[in-house]
Amino acid sequence: MQTERIPDPAHSADKTPADGQLVVLVHGLGPGRLPMWPLTRRLKRAGYRTLNWRYPCLRHTIEEHGRRLHAALESLSTDPAIERLHLATYSMGSIVARTSLELGRPSKLGRIVMLAPPNRGSRWASTFGPMLRCCIRTVDQLAARPDSFVNSLPEPQGLEIGIIAARHDQLVGAESSQLAAALDRVVLPGLHSFLPIRRDAARQVQHFLEYGAFDRGEEDLSRADDSTAAPVSAAEAKQP
Repeated sequence: MQTERIPDPAHSADKTPADGQLVVLVHGLGPGRLPMWPLTRRLKRAGYRTLNWRYPCLRHTIEEHGRRLHAALESLSTDPAIERLHLATYSMGSIVARTSLELGRPSKLGRIVMLAPPNRGSRWASTFGPMLRCCIRTVDQLAARPDSFVNSLPEPQGLEIGIIAARHDQLVGAESSQLAAALDRVVLPGLHSFLPIRRDAARQVQHFLEYGAFDRGEEDLSRADDSTAAPVSAAEAKQP
């Protein structure tokens, strides 16, 4: 398994806060790893090693994906070059990560940032899950009903979790993203699908990984106007 990093010659002689730290990015349902590339690039520029982890999100179950991620994280933890192992997850990828960590936590596990996570289920999944159960089983597992898979997962304890929600999220809903055990939570302008490619979201991910809290600066980000949105350009999104 190969991780990626873009070295910065200007800082090669100086140890940065990101040295020895790997961020594993876990995508959601749909287009796979593509929406995670802008965040991957920005974390690499900050000095982090990154792994944009791939899994067949339209096939199998969340339990199966969780087992695969658990095995990958355990393997990465044996790498002596990795001092700390963080997670940046998006949408269903957050539930895959929670499932993985229920099987055991890597010894080098650091902080976890969840973007638009359906921690309490999704109304969209409740509507379409039963119809899609025969071909995409994971959708029904994310339903908002009390007996769904996601609502049967134990509440995570003892983890450094930060949650970034999208205010106009029509798929999950900002309230459905919440976890009682989260250290911090922030709501940014925009839609569910745009959250991973926003520059302000990337800045918040990096800030939480470094400090264990989000950066609100001088304004309340939960009240920020949509005009502050700064999505990545189409050209940058296509770059590997």
